[in-house]
This record gives sequence, structure tokens and C-alpha cells, in this order.
Amino acid sequence: MRKYCSRPAPIEQGVNTKFIRMGANILWMASRCVNNLGGKVLLMDVTPEQVNGYVRKHCKEYYEMPPDFVFKDIRMLLKSPMLVGLQIRKQKVLLPFTKPCPGYGTMLYEVAAKEEDLDFIRNNLLKVSE
Repeated sequence: MRKYCSRPAPIEQGVNTKFIRMGANILWMASRCVNNLGGKVLLMDVTPEQVNGYVRKHCKEYYEMPPDFVFKDIRMLLKSPMLVGLQIRKQKVLLPFTKPCPGYGTMLYEVAAKEEDLDFIRNNLLKVSE
């Protein structure tokens, strides 16, 4: 009798997402490449404390983001929870990310955001007040 592998088989890949087939089910997998968001790097190869300090200094509104949080179809790679900041007038999000590639480490990106992106963060993350 032949045994069949239950390993997922890729069925489609979009710009930021991947879909896999697991038996009869289709599962969505967020991309882990923050470069797909565009934007610019504000800090590179820094500590989480440096990122959190920068966000506190440059944003009036910030939220605690856990590792593996998915924003705009990108899974945020972090080793521990960090702050994500909203710059309302500029329509920007300051987004921490840890690149697993050698030489990059923890980074902070400035990404353009629409009002619905800001609302998504407000509705899905815990606001930090200090």
C-alpha cells in the first residue's frame, strides 16, 4: 500500500501572500519580507530598546506589537514585543522588524499608511500610554 505525504503543496503566490493546499483546505500564509512594504529604513542593526525609544520620541501614538503580527500581508519578525508608532499628520507608520539575514538585525521602517492601515493597528494592538 502506498503512503501519501501530507506536506503542503503550493497553489498560488501573490505579491505579498502565499496560499498552500493542505488536503482539501487552502491556507493563507503571510510573507515575511518587509521589503514588500516599501518605505525607508530609519534605524538599522539596533537594539529593541533603541527602536522603542525612537518611536516614543517621534510619535504621539504608539502600540505594542507582538512577534508574528501580520500587517499589510507581511508577518512581522520580532524576537520580543516592540512599539509600532503612528505619525497621523504624515500618514506614516514606524514599523519595527528583525531581518534574519546576516548583518541586518533589528530595524525600524517608515512606511506610508492609509487611514484604514492606522485603524487596523488601533483596533488590533494594545495602545501604550506613558
